[in-house]
Amino acid sequence: MSRKIVAIGGGSNGRLREDGTRAPYETGPMDEEIIRLTGKDRPNFLLIAHSQLNPDNEIGYFNTMKDIYGDKFGCECKNITRADLINNFEEAVSVVDWADIIYEGGGDTMSMIKLWKETGFDEVLKSAYESGKVMCGVSAGANCWFESCSSDSLQIQRQDETAPLIEVDCLGFLEGFFTPHSDVATEHTNRLQHMKDTLEGRTRRGIALSNCCAMEIVDDKYRLIRSDASNYGIESYGILGYWKSGDYIEEKIDTSDEFKELSDLFPTLKAKKVVQANKDIFGDDRHNITMINAGFLNNVFDVDDKFIIKICDKVAESGFDTEAEFYEKNKENSHIPKLYKYDNSKTIINSVYEIIEKIEGKSLYYYWYKMTESEREETIKEIIDILKDVHMHTIEESEFDWGSTIKKKNIKLYEANKNKFSDEQKAIIEESFSKYDKYLEHSELAFIHNDIHFDNILKNDRGLFLIDFNEARVAAIDFEFRILYMCKDVPWKWANLEMDPYQKPEDYKYIDMYIKKYYPRFAKTEHIDERMIIYRILNDLYLLDKYDNKELIESIVEHSKKLIDTDK
Repeated sequence: MSRKIVAIGGGSNGRLREDGTRAPYETGPMDEEIIRLTGKDRPNFLLIAHSQLNPDNEIGYFNTMKDIYGDKFGCECKNITRADLINNFEEAVSVVDWADIIYEGGGDTMSMIKLWKETGFDEVLKSAYESGKVMCGVSAGANCWFESCSSDSLQIQRQDETAPLIEVDCLGFLEGFFTPHSDVATEHTNRLQHMKDTLEGRTRRGIALSNCCAMEIVDDKYRLIRSDASNYGIESYGILGYWKSGDYIEEKIDTSDEFKELSDLFPTLKAKKVVQANKDIFGDDRHNITMINAGFLNNVFDVDDKFIIKICDKVAESGFDTEAEFYEKNKENSHIPKLYKYDNSKTIINSVYEIIEKIEGKSLYYYWYKMTESEREETIKEIIDILKDVHMHTIEESEFDWGSTIKKKNIKLYEANKNKFSDEQKAIIEESFSKYDKYLEHSELAFIHNDIHFDNILKNDRGLFLIDFNEARVAAIDFEFRILYMCKDVPWKWANLEMDPYQKPEDYKYIDMYIKKYYPRFAKTEHIDERMIIYRILNDLYLLDKYDNKELIESIVEHSKKLIDTDK
């Protein structure tokens, strides 16, 4: 039986105003679709206006909806009042069984949810939803179906428009945080800002709908339904909002008529499908699935503290192919998690995914600043021993001109950002390019991790483990250590937010010496210090291409000078 919800962000239903005039009727397309979803010409319509605290308002709301669904569309109409739930609960349940459509109106979400949970009506609604009835409503009647929502309940209860918006926990039939009337902003109320603030620091995603916009969800598909929003001076819209790697992202939701995958909005749904389709790995039990990170390249989920599911962003699929190759080449390495499955078929979900062994432990950043210098040296030795095995898969230098690749990349990034430098600075940088051929002439190539920093090294009582291989590539072996070298100056750049304040350059001052000491193959690289300068320039140019930063400009010029001076 299909499960169906129509959540309407707002819009007038043609109610009779106190002055005797009628408000506009803006929710017509939504009402028509609600009826179509029942598969009946004249379905039974049930109003539960429990977000209205005044009994007279409950009756007034019912009369308005009866005008629409009864007189206009020919439905038989009934309602269940707040008093019915308290005094005639069994009869109320029988009316729910009778209904094909269950519609909640706008009003006080917090009091409505409280009433439902106290009386057990929330479970009645859940059964109705799972049996295929069309669950729908506007504003509070849209809020209620999600995990939580942005609510003006305090404003309603206190009759004070300056009261803050609040988050209210709802029924959770749908994932996410819902925000109605998102186009309305006053001196005291900004719903889009409230969604942003509420979601900060969380992996939960938000859906914001303007007036005259509804989201129709049928099982695992969705689409938007829109009506004329000219009364609000807008074109109706939906927005997906979420935090990702420290940035808040707002995306306009596709307004085309065809149904789309709901899991494209809520990646956790994809993880649930992966678990269900791989019972040979996860077993038949119920599972605890938690999104633990939303990176720029993938979404990461913890399953039962035993497995990691990584689901690929479409733009990074080639990186997942490379990561799978890395796992295959290093499957005998006991310091690398086990890859249980790599699936790029897109038959289970419309994304490439991996199932990986979960390694317990904390990033090396949690330990490094507390270590003695002898402990740091021993730690670098352990990292080198792991990487020696990784670098066993060497490549013939004739197959890949490493020096030319790096030089071209630096020049390309410089040309794209040339206008950010003064003429004097340009002359220095361009002169430094003439030194690249000499310093990058010979390279020993291998398949490398390519993102070695302490957040990608976990430590537990069994030792150190490498994670996160989506940047793996063929490169010069010395390129593997460029980030650790840069930690001598800017160690906090790769630390997580919690560990950032504890990273100090003095704790990294011998790190290059330890790498050379325990990795003779690396130490024999010609012009190693100059090559590390070139890699630092590459890193800074890459960041400058993203962020217009004075410190990056100064660093690029400073390191270009160093490269020139070493040749004198």
